[in-house]
Amino acid sequence: MTSTRRFVKQVVFAEGGKITACGSNVGKVHVVDVATRALIQSLALDSDNDLVQAVAAVTVDTSGHLIVGGSTTSAYLWRKKPEVVPPAQPAATVSSPVQSSVLFNYSVQGMLNAAIIILVALISYRKWSPALWKACDGVSSNYILLTA
Repeated sequence: MTSTRRFVKQVVFAEGGKITACGSNVGKVHVVDVATRALIQSLALDSDNDLVQAVAAVTVDTSGHLIVGGSTTSAYLWRKKPEVVPPAQPAATVSSPVQSSVLFNYSVQGMLNAAIIILVALISYRKWSPALWKACDGVSSNYILLTA
């Protein structure tokens, strides 16, 4: 029978005490739901051998929830993705031809903006895709690694 030792160096509460962020000796910061004690996500560092000795968490109005984890040589910053709140459905109204043409102009502008964003994403794919795959490697993807 083999025994595995896990050392937690630091634990902090985040998101108003709803979760904890824990350092580890396996190159991860573990995010745990306080109420259910369930692992929400394991935030990975570059190496599985890194000892995460320092963990901090903060909520900033402009950036949302942030978690920082540090090994002996590096610090990593993750930002929680904002929750998507569906827009309220407006009441049905009868639109005039002028309103319809304005709506059409906005939808064409939106399609052009989307095409430009897709083009930029395709051109710069090699730059941002490794960070995306690394960020998606956890149990779920509530927090994403911010890179410079």
